[in-house]
Amino acid sequence: SLLVPLVGWALFMAAFKPRWQDCSRLLALAGIGAAADMAALKAGLIEVTAASAANFLPLWLIALWLLFAPAFALLQKPLQARLWLAALLGAIFGPLSYKSGEGFGVLALNGWRAFAAYAVFWACFLPLGIYLLRKPAVTS
Repeated sequence: SLLVPLVGWALFMAAFKPRWQDCSRLLALAGIGAAADMAALKAGLIEVTAASAANFLPLWLIALWLLFAPAFALLQKPLQARLWLAALLGAIFGPLSYKSGEGFGVLALNGWRAFAAYAVFWACFLPLGIYLLRKPAVTS
């Protein structure tokens, strides 16, 4: 259900009072992440259970991206001066999070190439997201 990310976003906005420009950037990052997962699904790098979806991302995976997006704002302060560390952490924990989906029986990484592809994706995506949030929003 998308109700869980909606509650998460409401709590995030109440607690941190982010600017609307930052919220739009976070939603864009969630969209980029979901699009990358869709491309990985189409390329056969990942598989989701038949009960979830066949040719499209399951709702639970979209919900996870929406829930993860505010983490960029939370990770910004400790990692903004250490983008190399963000890349390293992304390369390690990004693909491991997908690997954990196998334990739940909802997602499978198809081999070491898929693991490596996700390591490269996350090594680029996590620092990019942190970098984009530290840039001041353009105001008119």
